[in-house]
Amino acid sequence: MEFIIIVLVPLLIAFIVCSIFKAQMKTTGKQYAARVYINEEGLDLTDKIDDFTHTTVSRRRIENK
Repeated sequence: MEFIIIVLVPLLIAFIVCSIFKAQMKTTGKQYAARVYINEEGLDLTDKIDDFTHTTVSRRRIENK
């Protein structure tokens, strides 16, 4: 009986809460093309920022013969 109170009841509550959050996230439909975002004049980019996030350096030793 304690197992049900300690484990299963919180799992049931968590499942209900997560199900409610998941249902609220479905506010838009899927778009399969970008036509919706382009008007008759063409694509208008309002934000032109390129953020540099990281770099990768790989090194290799050159062996002498």
